[in-house]
Amino acid sequence: MPSEFDLSLHTLRRGGLLAWPTDTTWGLLARADRPEALARIYRVKGRDPAKPLQLLVADLPAARRLLDPGWDAAPFERLARAFWPGALTLVVPAGPEAPEACVHEGKVGLRLPADPELRRLLARAGGYAAATSLNPSGRPPVLRYRDALR
Repeated sequence: MPSEFDLSLHTLRRGGLLAWPTDTTWGLLARADRPEALARIYRVKGRDPAKPLQLLVADLPAARRLLDPGWDAAPFERLARAFWPGALTLVVPAGPEAPEACVHEGKVGLRLPADPELRRLLARAGGYAAATSLNPSGRPPVLRYRDALR
Protein backbone atom coordinates (compact mmCIF):
# COMPACT_ATOMS: atom_id res chain seq x y z
CA MET A 1 0.00 0.00 0.00
CA PRO A 2 1.41 3.45 -0.91
CA SER A 3 2.42 5.81 1.89
CA GLU A 4 0.62 9.10 2.50
CA PHE A 5 3.67 10.84 1.06
CA ASP A 6 3.48 8.76 -2.13
CA LEU A 7 -0.26 9.45 -2.46
CA SER A 8 0.36 13.18 -1.99
CA LEU A 9 3.12 13.16 -4.61
CA HIS A 10 0.93 11.22 -7.03
CA THR A 11 -1.91 13.72 -6.49
CA LEU A 12 0.36 16.66 -7.34
CA ARG A 13 1.97 14.93 -10.30
CA ARG A 14 -1.37 14.06 -11.90
CA GLY A 15 -2.64 17.64 -11.56
CA GLY A 16 -4.74 17.21 -8.42
CA LEU A 17 -5.09 19.59 -5.50
CA LEU A 18 -3.48 18.85 -2.18
CA ALA A 19 -4.34 20.19 1.29
CA TRP A 20 -1.24 20.43 3.48
CA PRO A 21 -0.41 22.32 6.69
CA THR A 22 1.98 25.20 6.05
CA ASP A 23 3.82 27.53 8.41
CA THR A 24 0.77 29.73 8.86
CA THR A 25 -2.44 27.90 7.89
CA TRP A 26 -3.57 24.86 5.99
CA GLY A 27 -2.69 25.41 2.36
CA LEU A 28 -4.04 24.30 -0.98
CA LEU A 29 -1.29 23.26 -3.39
CA ALA A 30 -1.10 22.39 -7.07
CA ARG A 31 1.57 21.93 -9.70
CA ALA A 32 2.19 25.39 -11.12
CA ASP A 33 2.76 23.94 -14.59
CA ARG A 34 -0.74 22.41 -14.71
CA PRO A 35 -3.20 25.13 -15.83
CA GLU A 36 -6.21 22.91 -15.12
CA ALA A 37 -5.06 22.43 -11.52
CA LEU A 38 -4.54 26.17 -11.05
CA ALA A 39 -7.98 26.87 -12.51
CA ARG A 40 -9.40 24.33 -10.04
CA ILE A 41 -7.79 26.19 -7.11
CA TYR A 42 -9.49 29.43 -8.18
CA ARG A 43 -12.82 27.66 -8.69
CA VAL A 44 -12.74 25.72 -5.38
CA LYS A 45 -11.79 28.78 -3.34
CA GLY A 46 -13.98 31.27 -5.20
CA ARG A 47 -10.77 33.26 -5.59
CA ASP A 48 -10.49 36.31 -7.82
CA PRO A 49 -8.46 35.18 -10.86
CA ALA A 50 -6.60 38.50 -10.78
CA LYS A 51 -4.99 37.51 -7.45
CA PRO A 52 -1.82 35.52 -8.10
CA LEU A 53 -0.85 32.41 -6.18
CA GLN A 54 2.42 32.20 -4.30
CA LEU A 55 4.98 29.49 -4.91
CA LEU A 56 6.24 27.20 -2.17
CA VAL A 57 9.80 26.17 -3.01
CA ALA A 58 11.75 23.10 -1.98
CA ASP A 59 15.02 24.92 -1.37
CA LEU A 60 17.03 28.06 -2.14
CA PRO A 61 18.30 26.80 -5.52
CA ALA A 62 14.69 26.19 -6.64
CA ALA A 63 13.83 29.76 -5.60
CA ARG A 64 16.82 31.18 -7.47
CA ARG A 65 15.63 29.52 -10.71
CA LEU A 66 12.43 31.61 -10.50
CA LEU A 67 14.16 35.00 -10.11
CA ASP A 68 14.78 37.51 -12.87
CA PRO A 69 18.41 36.78 -13.80
CA GLY A 70 19.07 40.48 -14.48
CA TRP A 71 18.02 41.53 -10.98
CA ASP A 72 20.52 42.09 -8.15
CA ALA A 73 19.48 39.22 -5.87
CA ALA A 74 21.70 40.20 -2.94
CA PRO A 75 18.80 41.58 -0.82
CA PHE A 76 16.79 38.44 -1.56
CA GLU A 77 19.70 36.22 -0.55
CA ARG A 78 20.16 38.08 2.76
CA LEU A 79 16.47 37.84 3.65
CA ALA A 80 16.18 34.21 2.55
CA ARG A 81 19.20 33.16 4.59
CA ALA A 82 17.94 35.07 7.64
CA PHE A 83 14.28 34.01 7.61
CA TRP A 84 13.95 30.80 5.62
CA PRO A 85 12.72 28.23 6.10
CA GLY A 86 9.63 29.74 7.63
CA ALA A 87 6.53 31.86 7.28
CA LEU A 88 8.02 34.71 5.23
CA THR A 89 6.94 35.15 1.60
CA LEU A 90 9.46 37.13 -0.42
CA VAL A 91 8.07 39.03 -3.41
CA VAL A 92 10.74 39.32 -6.07
CA PRO A 93 11.12 40.09 -9.78
CA ALA A 94 10.04 37.00 -11.70
CA GLY A 95 12.32 35.31 -14.19
CA PRO A 96 11.34 33.37 -17.31
CA GLU A 97 10.98 30.10 -15.36
CA ALA A 98 8.36 31.55 -12.99
CA PRO A 99 4.92 30.17 -13.94
CA GLU A 100 2.87 32.93 -15.57
CA ALA A 101 -0.17 32.16 -13.40
CA CYS A 102 1.88 33.07 -10.31
CA VAL A 103 3.34 36.30 -11.69
CA HIS A 104 1.69 39.66 -11.08
CA GLU A 105 3.13 42.91 -12.39
CA GLY A 106 6.42 41.13 -13.09
CA LYS A 107 6.79 39.79 -9.55
CA VAL A 108 6.35 36.42 -7.85
CA GLY A 109 5.88 35.52 -4.18
CA LEU A 110 8.19 32.76 -2.92
CA ARG A 111 8.21 30.92 0.40
CA LEU A 112 10.43 28.12 1.68
CA PRO A 113 8.32 26.18 4.19
CA ALA A 114 9.80 24.96 7.47
CA ASP A 115 8.23 21.48 7.22
CA PRO A 116 10.94 19.11 5.92
CA GLU A 117 8.33 16.66 4.62
CA LEU A 118 6.67 19.41 2.57
CA ARG A 119 10.06 20.49 1.21
CA ARG A 120 10.77 16.87 0.24
CA LEU A 121 7.39 16.69 -1.50
CA LEU A 122 8.07 19.93 -3.38
CA ALA A 123 11.51 18.67 -4.46
CA ARG A 124 10.00 15.46 -5.84
CA ALA A 125 7.20 17.39 -7.58
CA GLY A 126 9.50 19.64 -9.59
CA GLY A 127 10.97 22.01 -7.01
CA TYR A 128 7.95 24.15 -6.28
CA ALA A 129 4.15 24.26 -6.23
CA ALA A 130 1.54 26.99 -6.44
CA ALA A 131 -0.16 27.58 -3.11
CA THR A 132 -2.80 29.56 -1.29
CA SER A 133 -4.70 29.13 1.94
CA LEU A 134 -7.20 26.27 2.04
CA ASN A 135 -10.17 28.37 3.22
CA PRO A 136 -12.71 29.67 0.71
CA SER A 137 -11.97 33.30 -0.19
CA GLY A 138 -13.27 35.71 2.42
CA ARG A 139 -13.62 33.00 5.09
CA PRO A 140 -11.43 32.52 8.18
CA PRO A 141 -8.19 30.56 7.71
CA VAL A 142 -8.15 26.82 8.31
CA LEU A 143 -5.88 26.12 11.27
CA ARG A 144 -6.83 22.60 12.39
CA TYR A 145 -6.81 19.20 10.73
CA ARG A 146 -10.48 18.50 11.44
CA ASP A 147 -11.43 21.82 9.80
CA ALA A 148 -9.26 20.97 6.79
CA LEU A 149 -11.21 17.73 6.35
CA ARG A 150 -14.42 19.72 5.89
